Amino acid sequence: MSDRWNDPGVLRGAVSGAEAFSLPAVDAAAGSFEVEYLVTGAGVSEISYATGPGDAGEEVVEGPRLPWRISVRMTGAEAVPVLSVTLGEDGGGSRA
Repeated sequence: MSDRWNDPGVLRGAVSGAEAFSLPAVDAAAGSFEVEYLVTGAGVSEISYATGPGDAGEEVVEGPRLPWRISVRMTGAEAVPVLSVTLGEDGGGSRA
């Protein structure tokens, strides 16, 4: 693991069930940063993810094929990575 994870000057966050992510505070304030979203498993009916600051930067993917992954360049200190997963009727179980 990189030493930057232990740097007190880093904005930290986590998504439940996922590894922690880290954004150097200097980079976020200066302009843009790259975010990679990844969803694995089964039974997901919809994924929505932030692409920029506020509600204006949100995309929705209906019926995604898993595993699903996308990289997004976010701009501005107010941009926050957000990922929302909606499970299907099976509650995340695989369909036979």
